[in-house]
Amino acid sequence: MALIREAESRFIELLNQLNEPVNRNLQKYQGFMYLRPALTSVHTMKKYFDSKMSDIRYVIDSIEGNEIYDAGCGSGSFSILLSYLGAKKVIAVDFLDDAIVMTKKLVELAGIKNVEVVKGDIAEILKQKRRVDGIFSIEAISHYRNYKAFLRGAAECLGPGCFLVIRDGNNAASKSIRSKTYEIWDHFERNTFQCTIHGHQKGDGCYLKMREAIIKESFPSLTIEQIRNYAEWTFAYSRDNVIKAVTLFLKNDVSMRSEYAFAKCPLDPSTDLYMEYLINPYELKKELIELGFESSVKSLGPVRRQFFLIRYWWELLSAITIYTPRPFLLIARKQCPN
Repeated sequence: MALIREAESRFIELLNQLNEPVNRNLQKYQGFMYLRPALTSVHTMKKYFDSKMSDIRYVIDSIEGNEIYDAGCGSGSFSILLSYLGAKKVIAVDFLDDAIVMTKKLVELAGIKNVEVVKGDIAEILKQKRRVDGIFSIEAISHYRNYKAFLRGAAECLGPGCFLVIRDGNNAASKSIRSKTYEIWDHFERNTFQCTIHGHQKGDGCYLKMREAIIKESFPSLTIEQIRNYAEWTFAYSRDNVIKAVTLFLKNDVSMRSEYAFAKCPLDPSTDLYMEYLINPYELKKELIELGFESSVKSLGPVRRQFFLIRYWWELLSAITIYTPRPFLLIARKQCPN
């Protein structure tokens, strides 16, 4: 408990520093949006700390002295908290340049030396089979280009007794979340106007128009009609795959034709990341069992410490509460091979 209290004090002190004028330049990074709501008051900072601890509490005894991946580090605050809780080393990984820069600057501000920041695809990084003691994927797995490859990589990198914790709000078991997510996908794929959709800020343009721009730049001799058609036929493709597909189309080869339909998850061609893929926690649990993990699914209730009893019963009844519009937490431990 003393370590947790010390970590809370250091964490809130770090958040307070972000309100200082000298650190206002950090607000330009996209990763800062995850921190902004927490900086209003000490109360909101403590609430943010509690939310981060809710992702850790089931493996809290496996943090100190161990080497851990933060797979999708975002702002970097979670990696820093793991350091404060005594992790020997934290490898903070993200695919986006913005997140990497933000994390490096926050680590520098925190003045810690045991957080290594790495840019790349976590599934590819895990193929190196570097042994670690634990992996966290917090609000990240729904964006992975290939989450199944990530699970396989985790199974290779973790020894018996080591943990994998996955938290995500894109809970496919919830009908309400599915419905809202489909609408978000549709707006980001097809609608060009700026809007806010279920808490997501969407600028001008859409993924379809991004693909049109890629095709126009790469194949300047195409007609407007061809560009529009080929953009429609390259749904959920990265920039490289858009170009590859169009090259085939021009040879009358439509083997890579891919078209959008409502309730299909789009991909941002500028980042090669999914727009919040829906994850069914119980299907994820089955996949992990097949990979040699023992796992359990929790439906996350209120995170504030004063709601401990409500959270206890909410999570105890996860088989029922998982169908409500709440995030899920999956806790997995690698088992000894038979």
